[in-house]
Amino acid sequence: MKTILTIKQQDVKPESPEVDISQFRERHAARAVLLAPNGAVWLMNVTKHSYHKLPGGGIDEGEDTVVAMHRELLEEVGCEAEVVGELGSVIEYRDYDDGGLKQTSYCYLARQIGVQQAPKLEEGEVAEGLQDVTASSLDEAIKLLERDEPDNLEGKFIQRRDLAFLQAAKAATNDTTVASYEAHVQEYINGTPKDVDGQFKEWIDKALSITDQAKPILELGSAFGRDAEYIEAKGYEVQRTDVTKSFVEYLQKQGHNAKVLNAITDELDSGYGMVFANAVFLHFTREELAPVLSKVIQSLDINGILAFSVKKGEGEAWSQDKLGAPRYFCYWQQEPLQSLVLSAGFEIIDITDAVSSSKNGQEWLHVIAKKGS
Repeated sequence: MKTILTIKQQDVKPESPEVDISQFRERHAARAVLLAPNGAVWLMNVTKHSYHKLPGGGIDEGEDTVVAMHRELLEEVGCEAEVVGELGSVIEYRDYDDGGLKQTSYCYLARQIGVQQAPKLEEGEVAEGLQDVTASSLDEAIKLLERDEPDNLEGKFIQRRDLAFLQAAKAATNDTTVASYEAHVQEYINGTPKDVDGQFKEWIDKALSITDQAKPILELGSAFGRDAEYIEAKGYEVQRTDVTKSFVEYLQKQGHNAKVLNAITDELDSGYGMVFANAVFLHFTREELAPVLSKVIQSLDINGILAFSVKKGEGEAWSQDKLGAPRYFCYWQQEPLQSLVLSAGFEIIDITDAVSSSKNGQEWLHVIAKKGS
């Protein structure tokens, strides 16, 4: 597992002298950024010393790292979990009065399975005032740990360590989702309706009706090209893009001009009459979506249109539905979504509730917004 951070005594206690760390005794631990079904993050509140930490603990001799993680989650949180992916390891060099400790912690991104049972804390954990709590999102968990003021050396190390893991988890939401698409293109194609119809068709037609046909349309997340084909049949030019290389290669083999584009990290070209993003922004965290909307408005011509869809609901979640591999989803309600779009400088044309024509009956929000003059 990749080491993402090394913490030395001087990092948490600057006045500490340099010491020979080669003789430090070693300890290995397994930890998790554990997400509840609603996207909340499980944390342990160490009330005696005024800080929070991720669930996890020491790996027993001969014990597998993932097995140790599962055991610790059962003991401290009281739930089963499924590993979404690896986040990395952190090495700590703690210089205690009774000897030095080199601790290597291996951390996973995991999602809770089933309901929480009663935790089984050890006597020392009870003495520390350990309590399981949740933060509403990864960002809230990060803010919580940043505000903590541990009153002992161990807590100061833990604060730095677990902040690194939480930041890694935040960065991993998109990477993990993209990796799942890369490995399961055919499953996505097989599980996606092939026709543009119903409320979905009405939404696209309404957006096209106010889009300048002389200007190209940028499609984010083209996948296998269903929506682009429908739009082009209406007489518009579509630039197909996707963050998933396997989808881009699929489109190119069909004879289309398609390119790899990551809306979060890449710049967007300008001069578009519309940016179309069906079921794309739902994979972005709330904090990721805001700067993407700022990029989009800059890419549009005056009076250009943004049309996008997200799943309606509360919170965040990981799901293996459809692909059999983990994908991150961020759910939205009308009011906060409208506020975010307006704050990016758009004029709202329409936000419509819709229901999927597929068997799951998923609720969606279909958005049409306009760049003003």
